[in-house]
Amino acid sequence: MTTTRPAPFAVLDKIARHTDAALKAARCAEVLATIPGRGEETRAYAEKAGDESAHAQTALLAAGASLHALPQPSSIDLLALDTPDNRELLFLLDAALAVAERVDASRGRSLPAHIPTAPGESRGCDLAESLAEVAARVRQEVHGANSRFE
Repeated sequence: MTTTRPAPFAVLDKIARHTDAALKAARCAEVLATIPGRGEETRAYAEKAGDESAHAQTALLAAGASLHALPQPSSIDLLALDTPDNRELLFLLDAALAVAERVDASRGRSLPAHIPTAPGESRGCDLAESLAEVAARVRQEVHGANSRFE
């Protein structure tokens, strides 16, 4: 009895479904982590992201991918993230973000005034949007997940 391998597109489709589900679950966990009292939901979404990633990795290996052992990230003391340099970086990113907002507006690449934005969200849809994402990451490192927009 011979076995046949699944068609490549079927394998790729399976991997795509798992990675898409993992990405969505990770994004949900990231958002929920900013809301006090939502720890259990955050953990559930993070666990789902891990499970979906494991399924995608299994499908990759079945398709013949060669996954070398990746170095495990070392644990980081969260207090070590709130440093004078990181606070200065956040200050400079916020200053650059204000300029990028003006640049985006001058190029017609920003949201109209009648569209509301969330705290820490950029009105700019180009340079400012990219800087806002980096600033949000550094802000979370400095202030923690539950106080992202101090």
